[in-house]
Amino acid sequence: MKDRLLESGAVYASLSGSGATIYGLYNKFEQNKSRKAMHEFASQGYYTFLSRSN
Repeated sequence: MKDRLLESGAVYASLSGSGATIYGLYNKFEQNKSRKAMHEFASQGYYTFLSRSN
């Protein structure tokens, strides 16, 4: 799954804590990559959430 996030354009991907959650960090200047990845994973049945940090 980490590889799939990185292949989708994430600059970093990791597991949180015990591995119940995996996340990808995307460059703020390439927002369409993060949105596309979110929709792709959601269409495969994964729970997805898109957030932004300043």
